[in-house]
This record gives sequence, structure tokens and C-alpha cells, in this order.
Amino acid sequence: GLVIVIDPGHQMITDEETELCATWLSVQKPRCTSGGTGIVTGVNEYDLTLEYAIVIKDYLVQCGAEVILTRETSDVDLSNQERAQIAVDNEADVFIRLHADSANDSLASGIRIYVPDSGSYTSSSVSWGDQYASLLSEYCGLPVEQTRQTYLYTGLNYANTVPSFQVSLGFLSNSDDEAILVTEENMLAVAQATSEFCVDFIN
Repeated sequence: GLVIVIDPGHQMITDEETELCATWLSVQKPRCTSGGTGIVTGVNEYDLTLEYAIVIKDYLVQCGAEVILTRETSDVDLSNQERAQIAVDNEADVFIRLHADSANDSLASGIRIYVPDSGSYTSSSVSWGDQYASLLSEYCGLPVEQTRQTYLYTGLNYANTVPSFQVSLGFLSNSDDEAILVTEENMLAVAQATSEFCVDFIN
């Protein structure tokens, strides 16, 4: 019975126009970017996050959830603020933004979750994020860091009235992480972990 909005991070073409990072900040960022690229396979982050989103949606729908994707193709021009607004407009019980990190350090590895440092759920969002991260690590076998509260992500700031989580599933700049990220097995594992989190979350 949950309404879950999933945002496959990034898109095919970077939109050079900017938008405010948050209504209360003067900082501006590009409306949306194309993201990273796998160092071995060359997979585009925007394609990979969409693959994950589709697998997760199919799994959650079978579990009885209503699932809305912010995009169903990579050939879109959809700002981070607009993605967040989809979650708000649909009164999402859970809003999940999917990403795969890139870093200058090729040893950087593992799952990271970011939550907004403002809004309706600041007192609970870190513990929820840690719970989600722990499940992802258990199912996927990747290390995990403590959930971070931040104002850096537009898509979280504009969705801070609903429980919002930005999930980095691993590092495309790390060949070991990448080898896991591109597998169907890991996509299913993320879907299973997400389903278990959502069930625990609502209870």
C-alpha cells in the first residue's frame, strides 16, 4: 500500500541551466547532469540507474506498492527540483534517488546514503538511512558508511517534506564495485533490500 517514488539519477545530456540548490540558499547548480561512467565497462550512470529503477519498481509492485519513476527513459530534460516535486506531488511515503558515485581515489568503495539536513524528518532520517544502508550492505555485500545529512543535493532539499534518501549504490570509479554494480544479481539484491526497508519503515 505504500507510494514509493524512485528517481533514477542523471540523464543523457547535462542541462547547463542552473537552479537554486534550495529556496533558502543562494547557491545554484546545473539543473541535471549526465553523471559518471564505469572505468571498465564504460556504462553510463544514467543508464545504470534507470536499469536499477525498473528492476526495483517491478519487484515492489509485486509486493503491493504503488511505484512511480521520475523518468522511464534517459532522453529527458528533468531538473533535480522537478524530480523532487514529483515525490512531493504524489505524497510519497518514501522517495529514493538512485546514484553510483565516482571519485578521484580508485579505492573509494561501497554504499553511501544521504538525507536532507532540513525539513520534516531531520530527527529520524539518519537512523532510517542507516537501517537502509545496513540492509543494502547485507544483500549486496558491499561496505557501507554512516548516513550523512547534507544540504548539497537539490533533489533532497526540495523533497524534505517526505522521507527522502539519496542512495549511492557503489563507485563506478572502482573496478571491483563496478563489476558488482552491472550485474542483474545485484539489481535484484537492491530491490529485495529496498522492499525489506520499506516494510520495516512503515511499521
